[in-house]
Amino acid sequence: MQHRELRRVSQARNVRVLAIVVAYRPELHLLLELIESIRQQVNHCLVVDNGSEGDVRGALARFPSDWLSYQALGQNRGMASAQNIGIQHAKNHVFDFVLLLDQDSRPAADMVERLLDAHGELGTHRTLIAAVGPVFFDSDSPSTTPFVRGHFGWRERLPCTDPDALVRSDHLIASGSLISLDVLAVIGCMEEKLFIDYVDIEWGLRAKSFGYACFGVCAARMEHRLGDGQIRVFGATLPVRSPLRHYYMVRNAMWLSSRPWISWSWKLILVGRSLGYYAAYSMLARPAFTHWRMMTMGVLHALKGRLGRYDG
Repeated sequence: MQHRELRRVSQARNVRVLAIVVAYRPELHLLLELIESIRQQVNHCLVVDNGSEGDVRGALARFPSDWLSYQALGQNRGMASAQNIGIQHAKNHVFDFVLLLDQDSRPAADMVERLLDAHGELGTHRTLIAAVGPVFFDSDSPSTTPFVRGHFGWRERLPCTDPDALVRSDHLIASGSLISLDVLAVIGCMEEKLFIDYVDIEWGLRAKSFGYACFGVCAARMEHRLGDGQIRVFGATLPVRSPLRHYYMVRNAMWLSSRPWISWSWKLILVGRSLGYYAAYSMLARPAFTHWRMMTMGVLHALKGRLGRYDG
């Protein structure tokens, strides 16, 4: 079967979907599995490489060149910048939707079809749709990640109790998010100053300030590795990342809480989460002092408005 015949989902709806895969030092077998999993689901795939080592381009040569494009940035310019490069590619080549993907995600075979179905259904009700996204499950855990809404200073967790439900959420995890180019023209692209972490939350909350809503699609599923390990805190499980990632998480959450268009409910949530990360990872992650030092630096940089890539 020719690869053009495989892209049946988007063609049936007369829309064009560009998958944007952001890569950074990927495990090549996982990257190849991801791209293979979407080969039948999207019209084109663009891999934006944030300065990876090794022959990523060569590994991707197995895919047809008129279906997959590769853009090497030569350095790590951050998640938001790489996504924006992909979004500009979609604009230049007249796509209707972008599908954002991380290199360690694995969509179900019908994920894009389910997302397009949901987007179409919501559109019939004249709903202002920011993005639709799948329900996630971590490869290391049988549970799924709930969607969330801010509610009087705490995050209301909204699990998929109905497999066919469309769950209104304040934001979505970036990977798996399907966003129309028309909406991006209104809300804008990703905030590059954040570099990585909270990019998706910032965009979702910004969309909400414009009156748009994100929706979780319980029928769409995605396997996604959410952390490098786990720790238990008062019965809750937290993913453990590197000290540098914890720097970005605390810095960006604190900076985002100061934005004038963020609701007071979300300001409290963001500050509270930062304090929670600070306490949990400073005590339980190893090496504890390194995690504490990097998160302290993140707080100081947020207060100074020092964003972008961490340079010491």
